[in-house]
Parts: sequence; structure tokens; C-alpha cells
Amino acid sequence: MKIAYLIGEDLSSHPGLKYKIEGQIKAWESHGHEVYKVLHYKNVVLKPNEPLLFDVPVEKKKQTKISRIFRLSKQYLFISKALKSISPDITYTRYLFPAWKLADSFVHAGKLIVEINSDDKAEYYVKHFYVGIYNQLARQFFLKKADALVFVTNELSLSSSFLGFTNNREVIANGINCVDFPFVAEPKNSNPKICFIGSPNQLWHGLDRLIQLAEMLPESTIHIIGPSKDECLKLWGYSLANIIFHGYLSAELAKPLIANMDVGISTLALYRKKMEEACPLKSRQYLAQGIPMIVASSDPDIQNNESFCLQLPNKDNNVLPHKGMIIKFIDFCFGNSELRESARRFSIQYFDKARKEEKRLNFFAKVAGFK
Repeated sequence: MKIAYLIGEDLSSHPGLKYKIEGQIKAWESHGHEVYKVLHYKNVVLKPNEPLLFDVPVEKKKQTKISRIFRLSKQYLFISKALKSISPDITYTRYLFPAWKLADSFVHAGKLIVEINSDDKAEYYVKHFYVGIYNQLARQFFLKKADALVFVTNELSLSSSFLGFTNNREVIANGINCVDFPFVAEPKNSNPKICFIGSPNQLWHGLDRLIQLAEMLPESTIHIIGPSKDECLKLWGYSLANIIFHGYLSAELAKPLIANMDVGISTLALYRKKMEEACPLKSRQYLAQGIPMIVASSDPDIQNNESFCLQLPNKDNNVLPHKGMIIKFIDFCFGNSELRESARRFSIQYFDKARKEEKRLNFFAKVAGFK
């Protein structure tokens, strides 16, 4: 199959998403498919087997909501031209904000398949009330163009937000290649080291909860990867001596640092997007590196009774009322090499990207009429 993959984000500042997209493309190409990368955020098309390089900085100007919509419209016009030149069997994309020209971009898309990673209706209201209204009114013009939808959770596939669109649906949670992540069975830390991986300005990640954790765990050190020190201080108003800010780190720098952590912090405020279930890549990375984790949402690949996961309620004020449980879990994890090995084995069994991408390709072939 000839597949066009639409990429609207500057992946140089989204390492988790970059890893996911690169892994998907590599898997598809390994099965003999032609994959064209349409980087519409900077009007570039990369041909099959060309690596995803993001060294060229994109000029970033301060924009209003209106100017951003006009910028997106220009990108969507580029999509139309790119797809006409490629003439793919399948066009694959994450949800695209419905700016002007988007609905007209897919005349030459072949079969359009949209990956649904969140409830966009709720998410855009979190970002801005009027943006949420606009998205809710305009989203149908995009989603009605989709020939199929791929959801990362069962909850999203059953959500009323996606009723009335195509019945060609599949659920495939995010996967990883566990061999890509180094594993350390015994970090031998003198005190518990806790890490949080996040992206800037994502309210549902629960960055505001980390200062509470730092206060209740004075003997532990909390490492924050992704969000900047300035963003944290603006949110908290102060910091503590047991918090270390790393800011953005490349995968090459992040992996060895995370490998020596004792506990990972996953998403803690998913309710802000009106969601209960998620499959974040950071959860998969933690467990692939043998790191037990604290999380406040359900995961389609993880049962609630796994010893290496502490499940907090997915609601406001979900840290302080569970102080005793959190401290007990940190103590249980610290120096527990058997628990780390269990987490690693679990990730190899349930997160394997090769199996998930084979399932996705079979779905592509069915939608495109090759099966």
C-alpha cells in the first residue's frame, strides 16, 4: 500500500510523539509499504525510507487565535497539493483542528483514516472556551470525511462525541519497542528517586500535583522532564529543594536518566479532559524500563491489580487524601528489583509495537479494499 502520513506537529519538541510516529512508520515500511511523510506544519514531503529529520527550526511567531486559523488553512491547502502528487491508497492522520480548507484537503487522500487520541470536544474547551465552541461546531466537516477511525482506548470508541461518524472502527492502544529502553534491575539509590515525564502546558498531566508529592515525600527527590522550571514556578508559586528540573531532554539523554529512577508519575488529572482511560507513552516507557508507577487513570493494556501500579482516583484532590498509601507504595518500590523485573516482563508481553502495528496494517488493508 501507498500510505501518506500527515504530521502537523513540530516533533522536535514532542519526543514521545516523535518516537510513536517514527516507530509506526518504520513498522509499516518493514512490511513493504510505501510511506510518505507530509509535514504540513512546515510544508515538506519526505519520500519513503527517508528518516524523519527535524533539525530545521520552524519560525515561531506570536499568534492570535484568528491568525492561527489562517496559518492552519495554508497548511491544509498544502495537504491537498501534497496528496494529489502522492495519490495514496491510505491517508493517516491524528485529529486535525477544523480550520478553513481542511474539509477540501482530502479529495486525493484515497481512504482517510483518523487516529483518535482524545475527546477533542472536551480538550479544546479546556484550552479556551471560545476555541471549544468553534471546534464543536466545525469538527463534523472533518470527521465526516473519515473513512475509518482508530481509537487508542475503548472509552473513546464508545464516546458519544464520535457517534454519527463512520462505523469502520478499530481500537489499538499505543505500543512501544521495549528493547529501545534500557533496563536497570538495581539502581542502588541512597534515597527514592521519582520522575515525571510531561509536555508543556498540558493541564491534564497533573503538573500541579507534583509540588504536593514533593512536600509529602521530603526524603525523596522528584525529577521533572519536559515542563520547564519557569512553567512549574508559575503554576506553584514556589519550589522545594527536593525537586530537580531537567526541562526538555532528547531521548538519548532521557532514557539513561529514567532507567535509574525508583518510581514514575503518569497522568494525574485526566478528568480535566472528561476522560477516564488513556494509554500515555510515558506509562509504557516507565514499565519498559522496569519502573513502577503512580497513575490516576485506567489503561486498556493494564489491569487494576498489578503490583507495580498504584492507582489513584481520577478526580480533583487525589494526592493529599492518599498520602499514607503513596508513602507505602514508594517504600515498597524502593530497592525492589523483583518488582522492576515484573514490570519489564509485563511491558514486553502487552506493549509490543510490532503486534499492534500489524493489527493496524490489517485494518488499513481492509478499509482500502485489499482484503
